[in-house]
Amino acid sequence: NIKKDSNILIDAGEWSHFVSLTFPSIDKAIPFLDEIRKGADAWELRVDLLDDFTPKSLHRQIALLRDVAPLPIVFTIRSKGQIGKFVDDPSLIFPLLQEGLRASAEWVDVEACWPENMVLDFCKKAATNPYGRLSRLLGSLHVTIPQTIKEVEALYEACDLMGYADMLK
Repeated sequence: NIKKDSNILIDAGEWSHFVSLTFPSIDKAIPFLDEIRKGADAWELRVDLLDDFTPKSLHRQIALLRDVAPLPIVFTIRSKGQIGKFVDDPSLIFPLLQEGLRASAEWVDVEACWPENMVLDFCKKAATNPYGRLSRLLGSLHVTIPQTIKEVEALYEACDLMGYADMLK
């Protein structure tokens, strides 16, 4: 859901689509990128599925993706608790999200499941540092069990990242 008070509609509309890259390295994806990008508005770089998520490797992956098949990048680290592969440890996730900002990924996906003070600290840094101003924040949560209306509303509100999210997922 796109926040209507932002200018995000310029490059992300209600029916925007991204392709989630689940390769262990962008090197392995190169032969397929031209074909799988058809109709896509962006790439989702699933950092949690990469073989190497050291900062040097992450920046190389992003640079390679931009060189070979330029589309906006959604920088995502999906934790195990959110149906991903990365360890459920925000003290490891937030420094990697910072690398997404440093690499100027167009979108940085922030899971709203972490302690509010950690999410708020990251969002404030993203809003005030020179790298963060180049990226937009996508607040996300993933659930696999039925929810009541009140629970859905609470999830939606959490995804807003205390007003810092540009888009909710």
